[in-house]
Amino acid sequence: MTIMFRQYFQRFLETGAYCTPPGRAACAIKSARTLIAWQQAKADGRVRINAEEEQESFSDVFGEEIYEREKAFIELHGCHYVYTEYLAPDGRWHHADSIGMVVCRRPDCPFENCYAIGLMSSALDQLNEAWTLAGEAI
Repeated sequence: MTIMFRQYFQRFLETGAYCTPPGRAACAIKSARTLIAWQQAKADGRVRINAEEEQESFSDVFGEEIYEREKAFIELHGCHYVYTEYLAPDGRWHHADSIGMVVCRRPDCPFENCYAIGLMSSALDQLNEAWTLAGEAI
């Protein structure tokens, strides 16, 4: 077990995200493995995660009452549309997965945005599938 894996595992275990009992440890292991694979693929220029300002109105989606209750937090951190992409064998970037209405300071960070690790996992799966179908291993 590498030091980086242990650190990620511990952070996912502590932050929770989608890792809730029962199965929190197994989820944290999977999330740590995903993040390490993501960082390698990102370093190789094969995946990326982006965040843009959300175009839909938070109050239109969730209602004025919830917006008013969360307004200060939204104004402080922003409301984002987050998406992942992968580089296919054809040399073009392809959309992998996305989610909107993400309110947090760093929407591309899996320790702050609980949806990010799922987006990363989806992009890695699609990256591997695209290259496998092209007859090339990554």
